Amino acid sequence: MKKQIISKVKSRIPVVKRTSYDVEKARREQSEQTVAQLANDVSVLSRELHRSRLSGRRDREYTKWVAMHYPDSNMVANQRSQSVSFAYQPKISIILPVYNTDPGYLRACLDSVIRQSYVNWQLCIVDDASSDKQTLGVLTEYKNKKDPRIKIKHSKRNGHISVASNLAIDMAEGEYIALLDHDDVLWPNALFEAVNFMQFHRDADFIYSDEDKIEADGFIHYNPYFKPDWSPHLLECVNYITHFSVLRTSLVRSVGGFDSHMVGTQDWDLFLRVSEKTDKIYHVPTVLYSWRAHEGSTALSLDSKSYVLSNQEAALSEHFKRSKPEYQVELQRGAYNFWYAKYGLVAKPLVSIVIPTKDKVDYLRRCVESIFEMTDYHRYEIVIVDTGSTEEDTKEYYRSLKERYGDKKLRIKKFTKKPFNYSDTCNYGAQQARGEYFIMLNNDTEVGTSSWISDMLGYAQQPSIAAVGVKLLYPSGQIQHAGVAMGIGSLEPVAGHPGIQMDGISTDNLQTPYTETIRDVSGVTAACLMVSKEKYWEVGGFDPIYRVTFNDVDLCLKFKEKGYTNIYLPFVQLNHHESISVGRALENRDMTELNMSAKLMRKRWGIMLDYDPFYNQNFDILSSQFDLDVNPRDAVK
Repeated sequence: MKKQIISKVKSRIPVVKRTSYDVEKARREQSEQTVAQLANDVSVLSRELHRSRLSGRRDREYTKWVAMHYPDSNMVANQRSQSVSFAYQPKISIILPVYNTDPGYLRACLDSVIRQSYVNWQLCIVDDASSDKQTLGVLTEYKNKKDPRIKIKHSKRNGHISVASNLAIDMAEGEYIALLDHDDVLWPNALFEAVNFMQFHRDADFIYSDEDKIEADGFIHYNPYFKPDWSPHLLECVNYITHFSVLRTSLVRSVGGFDSHMVGTQDWDLFLRVSEKTDKIYHVPTVLYSWRAHEGSTALSLDSKSYVLSNQEAALSEHFKRSKPEYQVELQRGAYNFWYAKYGLVAKPLVSIVIPTKDKVDYLRRCVESIFEMTDYHRYEIVIVDTGSTEEDTKEYYRSLKERYGDKKLRIKKFTKKPFNYSDTCNYGAQQARGEYFIMLNNDTEVGTSSWISDMLGYAQQPSIAAVGVKLLYPSGQIQHAGVAMGIGSLEPVAGHPGIQMDGISTDNLQTPYTETIRDVSGVTAACLMVSKEKYWEVGGFDPIYRVTFNDVDLCLKFKEKGYTNIYLPFVQLNHHESISVGRALENRDMTELNMSAKLMRKRWGIMLDYDPFYNQNFDILSSQFDLDVNPRDAVK
């Protein structure tokens, strides 16, 4: 890759000879254009090199992770012994629709069930009128094994996957059903881990796990998906649950099983309907299921099933009509085929944008002018909280703002408490604000999405949601903020930004499910945070004990403590020149104060900083870039 960059640069450097003035000028201009283009080419090629290296590191890490976690024969034997002593040993009926399956794939699928370390299972196979004699031969072969746990039903006509799955559900005798596709495989500990989890969560109606993919030959594991715990807003963006899924049989039957009209998205539709009936949904944070990637499979490409997208939209639309009838919801296809729900506003309240600032007027000007130029929601005011500007350019800009906007659209308030305290400053701004909703906004940000206020407001208006955050990008296009996770980071195990300094346009399979989806998060940064006035003061606003650091994390945890949800919206984007005014935490801030704030956070929040339900525990807590923790540890704590 380096040679490609060097070669490309050399090949495009123009040779400028000393000729007439006009020719020389033209060549200089051409040279300047070429250099600019070369800089862009180098940037693109450098990113390709970075992505290639990242992909290689991911593969090596996951190969090591699989070697550490895939159960060997001793572990399987131990689990069989352990499961015999379980106080609760429910039968799990595995639902398996089959149609013209490759015989090798089908054998591997069936064997993965037979080899389970938990033995109280039932396999409900419905052959959906297969015409392939080899497929039928494999089913006959396993029927002849005369394992009473294996039940096979042959349909007389092809009804497609939902009909076949419902027939399998009718056969189920177990308290729970588990979903399995005919060309995929369960890990040997899949049922054991689910039932082991039930020993501590007998109320579980729905359990899901992490997953990966395997090559068609079944040997190479790759592309893992390490998921967050139950995240209802994420499920409204993408079917992140997929496999391995275990659901209470009575609940599945009560919602009518699979909808035959939702071919290709029948699982997602079922999960949405089940989630409307229960919140007893739990996550086992380890890989228990492998999708087989082969030609024509969804695991390989969503495009192989072109009807899926229209059925996804239909399933989501019906879900929102049932679960949130008070809102008009517009569904948009976002990055990487994720769905973005934009909520219509039930009212158009005044929104107060609170901007703390001190001098550095060029940054403030860019921030303020971007608000005026870009924002398509007009019921807002800007409250600039000046903490002691002395530069004449700043004062001149303030005078120009007053002349242009008066006091109705923009007000400048002086707050000169010493030393600077971000929490006090924001609270003062909130006290001066007239709006029903606040946006806390850094002066070093620049609006990049015209609908930013209305998009954030659509979520902030919901009774269950407190803080709403957005994607912040460095000017380089790299991510600065895509939600805050507790207990990560190399400096202090308090909180960090997953995906920080990673590409804003990513091809990384571990990054995109976190940075490009609407999702529930433990926290968001106050560099751009919307919350209702009522909820802000309900928790007392920012705590001044955190002068410049962790104040937003503390605020978001106070919201969680009250039972609210915090949300990250990837489709709202702002540029952020991080900490121009007060310095970055690792550069020119007071490290003594930073450490003191970290200790205070630890004392106040304790276990909430040790486990973030929205950030998978298989990620290395010392990294903010979704690197895997390849140190041995139990998969389920």
